[in-house]
Amino acid sequence: MADDRILKVTAHRNPSPTGWGDKWVGVARVVDENGFEHNHKGYGDTKSEAKRNAINAVFSILENSGIGFDRDSVIVDITSPNIDAKVEAGRLVEFTMDDPVGNEGDRKTFTTEYIPQNAAFWLFGMECCFDSTLSEKYELVSTMLKVWGVFRGGDSQDSVMALHNMSFEIFEAIAKREWTEITMTINAEGIITNWELIND
Repeated sequence: MADDRILKVTAHRNPSPTGWGDKWVGVARVVDENGFEHNHKGYGDTKSEAKRNAINAVFSILENSGIGFDRDSVIVDITSPNIDAKVEAGRLVEFTMDDPVGNEGDRKTFTTEYIPQNAAFWLFGMECCFDSTLSEKYELVSTMLKVWGVFRGGDSQDSVMALHNMSFEIFEAIAKREWTEITMTINAEGIITNWELIND
């Protein structure tokens, strides 16, 4: 269809970034025996995990290349997650995150009336806070569709699948986070006409 627009969403598995700015980021820098600086990023749910992943990554690259370096000279810069949250009386009220389908630097704000607190915990991989008994699978899939800006409604698995022209395979892949890249073809009326799933 000539007036179809393509919305492409890419997600990465841990320890890579989700693309939403929800991970700690470590950048490990080390100078090799020839005086050249090498750096590599590492991601994690905690500062220490991000630091460890960054150091392991840069050390692994240098060791595999056979280039000598001083392990004690490594310097790690840490950046906190780029999520802003508003909490009232101990409950999440709203959060602002990087827009996974927008331009670089674009941010989106969601209230917990639109994306419930428990679903937000799932979205950001906060296993320590997420309670699987409080959210149905269709609510988690709906959360991802809302973040992508393509949610058309639905209050059950069947209705979410029907309203989004979604196969059971796509539904399960989103709910279980078993995908690397998803491409949605969306027509001028905002209807999803095709899904493509990549899972390496």
